[in-house]
Amino acid sequence: MSVKSVYQKCLDKGLTIAFAESMTGGGACHEMVQIEGASQVVLGGMIVYQTSLKEAWLGIDSSIINTHGVVSEKVSQMMALGIKQKTNSSIGIGITGNAGPTTQDEHEGLVAFISICKDETYHDMKLIFEGLSRVEAIEQTIASLYLKLDDIL
Repeated sequence: MSVKSVYQKCLDKGLTIAFAESMTGGGACHEMVQIEGASQVVLGGMIVYQTSLKEAWLGIDSSIINTHGVVSEKVSQMMALGIKQKTNSSIGIGITGNAGPTTQDEHEGLVAFISICKDETYHDMKLIFEGLSRVEAIEQTIASLYLKLDDIL
């Protein structure tokens, strides 16, 4: 995983990160805080598993969730922006998805949306999981996030 590389690039560039996680339950932030000195980069994170917390804690308008679905690129973008604004971080991460075993929001399969908000630009990913367990889908989401971060930094 590219966690150490992402940490070092952020440290070298004076960048900070904050996480808003749903499907990954804090796992993405957990990966980064295992690195010694992580507090120089990680400002914090929120686990907003329930829709009501996405609205209350991150200020996501319910009309966005009703229009796009709680598992959507638009919601992951609003999560990334919300945590970035709340923490004044350089980079905001938003992760929403469905790791199974059932589907939701009319998705035909299990899916995750990741948004990275940096410099007022969104870097988005959609992951579709086929044949993965719940744990494997969560692990793949976290690994994909760090590969993308490493790439854009």
